[in-house]
Amino acid sequence: MLLSGLSFADPVVYLLSPINGSNSTTNNVTFEYNATDTNYSSLTCYMFLNGVHHMTRYNVQSGVPDSFTLPGVPSGTNHWYVECENPAAKIGRSETWTVYVN
Repeated sequence: MLLSGLSFADPVVYLLSPINGSNSTTNNVTFEYNATDTNYSSLTCYMFLNGVHHMTRYNVQSGVPDSFTLPGVPSGTNHWYVECENPAAKIGRSETWTVYVN
C-alpha cells in the first residue's frame, strides 16, 4: 500500500558549474546545481568542498537552479559535491566534480 504524500525516492542532484575539470582564476567560486524531487517542492541542500560541509541552503525550490558562493577556496585541486534532503529525510547526492583554482 502506498501512502500519499510520502517520498520513497531520494532527491536527484545535478551539478551545473564550474564544469568538471575546469580552472578558476579566483578563489571566490560560485558552485551551481539543480535538485529535483518528485514529491516535494522545497529541499535543504548542503555544499561540500574536499569532503567538508561548508554551507547549507534552506527552502531550495525543486527543479530550479541554485548556487553557493564560497570565498577562500584553496589554490590547487578541489573536489565538490552537493547533497539535498527532502522533508521525508531522503538524501540525494550529486556526482563529485573537480575545480582547479590558480
